[in-house]
Amino acid sequence: FYLQEAFGEHADDRNQELDALAFGNLCHAALEAFAKTGPKDSTDADEIAAYLADEVRRQLASFGERLPAIVELQGEAAIERLKNFAVHQAARRRAGWRIVASEQTLTCRIKGCPTVLSGKVDRIDEHEVTKELAIIDYKTWNRADAKSYDSIQLPAYRAMVEASKLYDPEKAHAA
Repeated sequence: FYLQEAFGEHADDRNQELDALAFGNLCHAALEAFAKTGPKDSTDADEIAAYLADEVRRQLASFGERLPAIVELQGEAAIERLKNFAVHQAARRRAGWRIVASEQTLTCRIKGCPTVLSGKVDRIDEHEVTKELAIIDYKTWNRADAKSYDSIQLPAYRAMVEASKLYDPEKAHAA
């Protein structure tokens, strides 16, 4: 109703909105850009949030000049979610964690099995002092106990990081 009254949009705009996968990809693309080319070493949440907001808007621009109001609102929702991320990211950086890899594609075999696991790890951070590694999946960022998994995703990522020999396997843990 609000979109129709305020923006003159169609009452049924479900065919115009970003589905869950497209919305997730929008957020992921902004986070990937941040980790690879953005102010990833910043300890300023406002600077991080501003970069991510610009990146979301840049990503949305690829959909065309005139977006349906629902997509504009979804973009603003993504920006709000990423503001929360920015606060946590700035605190994490102040605590000595730095991003060492983003969207890292890795593979491994588990215990000599013929099946090859392959995945793309959202992020790998390293602590500047302890050299401890953290394997970060954005969907499970707030998990209180990284050892209690409800899926095989993080343990598989850890196995892939360890098998890659790109990072010290004694220091790796999932976050």
